[in-house]
Amino acid sequence: LPHSHSDHCPVVVSLYGSNVINRVVRMFHFVMAWQTHADFSTMLQASWRDNVELLDSLLSLQVSLGEWNKSSFGNIFKRKRHLLACLDGVRKALEIEPNPFLFRLEKDLMTEYKIVLVQEESFLY
Repeated sequence: LPHSHSDHCPVVVSLYGSNVINRVVRMFHFVMAWQTHADFSTMLQASWRDNVELLDSLLSLQVSLGEWNKSSFGNIFKRKRHLLACLDGVRKALEIEPNPFLFRLEKDLMTEYKIVLVQEESFLY
């Protein structure tokens, strides 16, 4: 613990020994960008439990959202970097030899990139 302006120094005493794992309790934060994902509504409906108490249902939903965030939604900023790298590669390939497949791929990547930009904006605010 940090030393204060006093001549006393606080001490942390653990009654359980060193076998106890200190877990940091993290507050749940709803990410507005989740709502832009095509599967969000379906995941929300599947995760909500009507026949239990509200707190239990919210805790269950929190776990489900955390797992879904990691497996389906992912890191917005990482996806943005990946899409930009893909777009760069496609554009370089188009300069060398234009073809319909690359034009469609560029269009699809741009559509996905625009979605990520909206998600990024809603994540930051």
